[in-house]
Amino acid sequence: IRDINRWMEAWIDWNLILDADGGPNHVNNLVSAPIIADTARGKVLFLSIFYYIGHFSRYVKPGAVRIAAVANRDKIEVTGFQNPDGSIVAIAMNQQDWDIGFWLQFDQHTQWCTLPKHSMTTFIL
Repeated sequence: IRDINRWMEAWIDWNLILDADGGPNHVNNLVSAPIIADTARGKVLFLSIFYYIGHFSRYVKPGAVRIAAVANRDKIEVTGFQNPDGSIVAIAMNQQDWDIGFWLQFDQHTQWCTLPKHSMTTFIL
């Protein structure tokens, strides 16, 4: 969310899926990925970034523009968009180990909301 709010215009994840060691990679630049294939255990692990990418992709439509969004709590990160159909999308993230309550305000409307710990929540206004 911080990157988006600082005028990031696109996101490219070079590796959607890697093995548990961060490969394969021809230059030994072993990194993480949204999906980890643990071939030793025969399991596939979906990391948080996988769900974040899906979350933004579902609600922020192609052609959307970022709009101002401000968090009134320092433990909440928030960003906002206006989709081409005119809908307003606010996405808030709580990385804390506890739930956080806050007031969501848009125009003349106010609503008390709670962000569960370690969550990302979308509000369509």
